[in-house]
Amino acid sequence: MNGYFKITLQGLVLFIFFNIILTGCTQSSEAFLKKGREMMQAQKFSEALPYLNQAIEKDVENSEAFNARAVTYFELKKYQEALLDYEQAIRLNPESYKPYYNRAQVRLALNDMSNALADSDKAITLQPDSSDLYTNRAFIYHKTGKIREALADFDKAILLAPSDANAYYNRGVFRFELQDLKGSITDFAKAAELDRKMAKAYYSLGLAHLSAQNKEQGCISLKQANRLGHQAAKQAVTQYCGETQ
Repeated sequence: MNGYFKITLQGLVLFIFFNIILTGCTQSSEAFLKKGREMMQAQKFSEALPYLNQAIEKDVENSEAFNARAVTYFELKKYQEALLDYEQAIRLNPESYKPYYNRAQVRLALNDMSNALADSDKAITLQPDSSDLYTNRAFIYHKTGKIREALADFDKAILLAPSDANAYYNRGVFRFELQDLKGSITDFAKAAELDRKMAKAYYSLGLAHLSAQNKEQGCISLKQANRLGHQAAKQAVTQYCGETQ
């Protein structure tokens, strides 16, 4: 009985010991990942890479670390390395939409439209309530000339995020390119209403009004964009409104 208890106790000690080691490794991986993400937030991608390498070395099953390193590679324009890391992130966590969404950006940069669209479709299947995913796919549809599908995705993005100024702004840009001036004016005005500090919304609204021969409204919007610091607004006010700001 004593011998059994001794063996069991030794086994328990060993279990606790190895559990502490494993937990420590996981925490160390997460600590490196956290530091890497801080560097990424600061747009210091070259500095982020060593931390993310360490995160993966400490835990080769950390799918978030692979995803983060892939994003870093993408920002550094190392597209093939990014693709490899996204594949690993997907293998480790196939139910996460993030690596599919992010890999679509790489494939878009490589002009691989069919696979970019496939990744976007998969991301939406996994996370159907994210407005950003529909906006992303809308841009891909736009690049491939699928106008109706692009508009449907912009509409879906707004339906999911009706208070998101960027959702309206993005659809407004698309409508403006299609010369749907009435629709673009409506969207830019809504974006400006939702975010009074969105200079690009006022600037685009001004240009849309000018294109629709609404000079007075156009100049009002351009002047507001200039007050908010939009870089091109000052020249536009001078050119179209006959005033020096």
